[in-house]
Amino acid sequence: MKGPETVDSSNSFADLLEDDKERFRDQYEEEYNDISHDSALELVRSEFTNEIKPAFKVFKAVKDAFHPDNEDGYRTEYEVRFTDPLCEVSQNPADILLAETNRREANLCFVVCEPSGENSDLWPTRINKVVDVVGGHEAELLEQIGHSDKEVNHVQYLTVTLKEDALL
Repeated sequence: MKGPETVDSSNSFADLLEDDKERFRDQYEEEYNDISHDSALELVRSEFTNEIKPAFKVFKAVKDAFHPDNEDGYRTEYEVRFTDPLCEVSQNPADILLAETNRREANLCFVVCEPSGENSDLWPTRINKVVDVVGGHEAELLEQIGHSDKEVNHVQYLTVTLKEDALL
């Protein structure tokens, strides 16, 4: 069994008083012993198959569409700049930042990749989270894409899903 000290990435365990550490260790061991490794592995497999893999499929489609080697995406003048934009500022649902720049300005497009239409009622909420995070951080974004000498002209936000998952 791994002890709580080895899995505590935030180092919270070290901040506890000794009495609290002992109570935590006891409770941790009791809970740990109740975990079925096969059930945990199946849960991870299921989550990967049902959530992560479909989201990656959407992500890859957007990335490939706006890669400089893709003639159709290249004609838009937008290209993928980086993934998980503004993650160091705040956790947000934006998966990709596309950007188009000219001599003076930059146009930014934040993409949220949705793996299915099941939760489409939550899509506006996720886009609004991105809008909230972007506001006031335009200079950081321009610096990240190597264009700190430009101004942001236009910002757009997209939710993208696969055609077969779109609510028609």
